[in-house]
Amino acid sequence: MLKNYFKIAIRNLAKNKLFSAINIIGLSVGMASCLLLFLYASQELSYDTHHGKRLYRITSTFSQLDAGEEFVSGTSSVPIGPAVAAQIPEILNSARITGAAILNVKDMISYEGQQYYIENGMVADSSMFELFNYKYTEGDRQNPMPHSNAVVLEKDWAEKLFGQEEAYGKMLKISTALGEADYEVTAVYDASAYDTHMSPTFVISTNNTVYKQFFDRMSAQWVSNNLVFTYLELTPDADPVVVDEKIHQIFLENGAKDMKEMGFTKTMDLQPVEEIHTSAGFQLDSPNKTSMVFIQVLVLIGVLILLLACVNLSLI
Repeated sequence: MLKNYFKIAIRNLAKNKLFSAINIIGLSVGMASCLLLFLYASQELSYDTHHGKRLYRITSTFSQLDAGEEFVSGTSSVPIGPAVAAQIPEILNSARITGAAILNVKDMISYEGQQYYIENGMVADSSMFELFNYKYTEGDRQNPMPHSNAVVLEKDWAEKLFGQEEAYGKMLKISTALGEADYEVTAVYDASAYDTHMSPTFVISTNNTVYKQFFDRMSAQWVSNNLVFTYLELTPDADPVVVDEKIHQIFLENGAKDMKEMGFTKTMDLQPVEEIHTSAGFQLDSPNKTSMVFIQVLVLIGVLILLLACVNLSLI
């Protein structure tokens, strides 16, 4: 039976060679286009999955009491991360990250007369490298930021500054919002190795003298100055909803009075890190994000292209 069907199909193709060729080419192009769209969508949805399922970011929602306006941010205030990590058993680790984009300034990096404006530089707790998985090409992979004047540099920038020379141990100057200082390159990582929303050009420590003073000044400001991305690693058996409730309770114990005086409310939510790249609606957030609606539209277009190609082929 199948042999007869095959013969009939061959005869029909032979009788209508031009029409058949057009439809077969159309099907091939349609399948190829559909595959490319699906591969792109799959890549966009794979961001940050290599970090693990227990990594979350604290987001903040502000509501003005008299105006009813709502403001949602991917950032939180400085003291929240360390405090909740110390008081909630389900939180294994925390890290705070900020940078030029949040502080609305430009950084500059210098080495032996070379000076470049550099985007997406970050200031972070050293625990950032315990929470995020990166591929290191130089330096100590277990402790990439060993002291307060260390800098972890992205591979492309290491090559731009030092050429083919080893970057590890080199000294360079970085000018940030809080001034200029000398830093030692203690690790180099490859940003292209993984798809992640957190791919800084460089990372310096929050324990650097000027930044430590900066963070210490805001150590009691639980409501205002939401200038850091706060990431938390939860235990395997932790319930994010329960942890979120505990975080809010600790926040109220420290910030309820300030909220009342300022005339707005603030709530916080735990956002899975693998959802950050395709999330929307945040006023302060990481750069280079993709809309989930855009991905869904691409997938729908791919399905329609494939269906049209199949319908055309069936008309042979």
